[in-house]
Amino acid sequence: MIKGLFILLLFQSLGEAIHRFAHVPVPGAVIGMMLLFLSLPFFGALSDDLASASSHLIRHMSLLFVPAATGFIFYLLHSQNQTLPILAVVSLGTVIVIVVTALVMKNLVRGSYKPENGASKVPENDH
Repeated sequence: MIKGLFILLLFQSLGEAIHRFAHVPVPGAVIGMMLLFLSLPFFGALSDDLASASSHLIRHMSLLFVPAATGFIFYLLHSQNQTLPILAVVSLGTVIVIVVTALVMKNLVRGSYKPENGASKVPENDH
């Protein structure tokens, strides 16, 4: 697991370095995540260490949202004239993210379904 954490921190550091030196308007952590994602096909399968470290971090991901939610509520309390536009943007952004994620997953799952008995590739709904 230590090796997996080292790999995650290495890619985050690479992303931060690119962000600082290239003045890219994307956060360094996001750049590091993209670099890690793009490097995975070159290593073949996901290593056990990286999978273990990632699953432990994902398990506690909700803790990472506490500071952002606290800041959001604090900001709403101190900017009452902008409360409605902020809530509208956050709500619309959430809906857009859910729809895009659903469409991406639908397309990814469609290509990975392989029936064993030669049936149709996508099962029909019985509704």
